[in-house]
Amino acid sequence: MTNPEVYEMRPTNHWHAAFLAMAALILLIALGCKKDDTTALADATADTVDDTATLSDLSPDDAETLDTTACELRYSIEGLTIETATRTISFSAAIENLTGSPLAVTVTDSCPSGIADFSGAPDGHDYYGSCAAGACSPERPTTQTITLAPGEKKIIASTTISLDGDTCNPPIPKGQSLTLSFALPLVDPKPVVCGPTTTTLGTDF
Repeated sequence: MTNPEVYEMRPTNHWHAAFLAMAALILLIALGCKKDDTTALADATADTVDDTATLSDLSPDDAETLDTTACELRYSIEGLTIETATRTISFSAAIENLTGSPLAVTVTDSCPSGIADFSGAPDGHDYYGSCAAGACSPERPTTQTITLAPGEKKIIASTTISLDGDTCNPPIPKGQSLTLSFALPLVDPKPVVCGPTTTTLGTDF
């Protein structure tokens, strides 16, 4: 009896080439994803380092855009009042202790002005009516210290801007925008500060 012939199935060149191409494609995709993940992780790490390193050097306005978990003293604008009849804008500067311990804040004395350096009105605006104030005593201390209990918020200065002008300031023309804010002339050791959130108002009223 004649033995039946046995045929061995071998992949053709066409299927062999397709298999190799598919394997190469999968390898390239895997390498590309790994590179992208590594780059994204490096970028995120760099951003975190930059934010942490620059928090204490930022202005109060910019500091609020970052994570404020390290913030010890927060500035805020309180009691904003707009009187359309008299065309005046009034607001106060407040500071808040965000720590769990008493916090002493020392600032340079600004007599005859108040301790908060307000901003938002045109350059040179006299926020405290200092032009009509008397002379400061030469024996007056050169610094002031404000002590805040844990979590305490305190109003430290107030001002009123008269758009029609007053004894110490010329009128502010209509059509201008006033971005209200303030800072403090802090003395070392300085707490880590965040805020205030600025408020922009128009003068067409």
